Amino acid sequence: MQKFISSLVKPISTISTAVLFAATALIPLIVLPIGDNFLIDSKVGFIFGTAFVIGLLWTVVTLARKSLQVTLSPFIIPLVIIGISTVISIIFNQTTLPLAQLYGFGGVYISFVLISLIAPSLIEEKHGKLFTYALVLSAILLSLTAGAELFDAGPSRFFNTILKTQFPSSPIFSLASSPLIAAEVLAMTLVACIAHVIINKKKANPLFILGAAISVAGLGVNIYALYQASKTSPLFLPYGASSSIALDVMKTGKNALIGVGPDNFLQTYLQLKPSWLNITPYWNLQFSQGSNLPMSILVTLGLIGFFAWIILAVRIIQTALKSTGEGKVIAAAVISGLVIELFFPINPVVLALQALGLVFWTVAEKGRLKDIQLHAFTVQVTKAG
Repeated sequence: MQKFISSLVKPISTISTAVLFAATALIPLIVLPIGDNFLIDSKVGFIFGTAFVIGLLWTVVTLARKSLQVTLSPFIIPLVIIGISTVISIIFNQTTLPLAQLYGFGGVYISFVLISLIAPSLIEEKHGKLFTYALVLSAILLSLTAGAELFDAGPSRFFNTILKTQFPSSPIFSLASSPLIAAEVLAMTLVACIAHVIINKKKANPLFILGAAISVAGLGVNIYALYQASKTSPLFLPYGASSSIALDVMKTGKNALIGVGPDNFLQTYLQLKPSWLNITPYWNLQFSQGSNLPMSILVTLGLIGFFAWIILAVRIIQTALKSTGEGKVIAAAVISGLVIELFFPINPVVLALQALGLVFWTVAEKGRLKDIQLHAFTVQVTKAG
């Protein structure tokens, strides 16, 4: 039996690579008829499914190797803290059924951490470059479907016919779940393509030049859709309101430390909503996340989660400065995600792409990293690979 399990290590590496490549390409695009809002619920479910499959494959490899193995990336410590702070915040902020917050941002954060931590040990170094290929493929399809919506020939027409939905047949509909999220994915892709062309110069892959051009066109369509949507309703919670809510949360010791819970921002907003919002166009709107990721994390995960995210961001920038080749291209995409999160509300698609980016980035840098192996009674550090 053990010999059979050992023989699975190589195939599992191949399967893991395929799963993560597919996840990168499909998370911005996948739409399944699940949940109340299946445009976003299907992506959250797909993220959970990816984390589950990777966890299962890692478990089989652990049994085959007779040891726990994790690649020692620079991101491990902040990732572990984010994971722990999420679990603690969920446990001490239950307002509904036990573990109900796991299906939401609580589960997304845990999946983010799980994928980022264990997936790199499953993939060979030569496959690190696959992330940008998958990202470009996804961006091209996002852009083409957004363009098709301009001519009433996009996927919204298919869903309205087959599933009897009532999606608008215009660029306001996006497979990414909103024009904003689509624009964020396209911006990350554009940055990665530009980084690839600059780093590789005359040896640049034509696919990335094409990807950059199509991403620019897709960005134009989605930004136009956002402009049209903003005419009828405000899109984001004002930064002043987010700051006010965060300051009120900080007044309670427990909430300041561990937050109000990963999926309790809406309830907190309704309780602590600044009175001045009642004389603005925001008076009757409800917001399930803060104005940007740091504000959301500060309110929902508290100071522990907030500072862990800051440390992760710093580690990402520090590592990017030392990276070369494909690692630098992936770093550009991940950092562009950080910039996006400073200005716009958090969403599971960008978070998932960042997690997958960290995985492939770590894989691309395996030549200068180590693996840690935890055996039954010993701990051994070996060359990553």
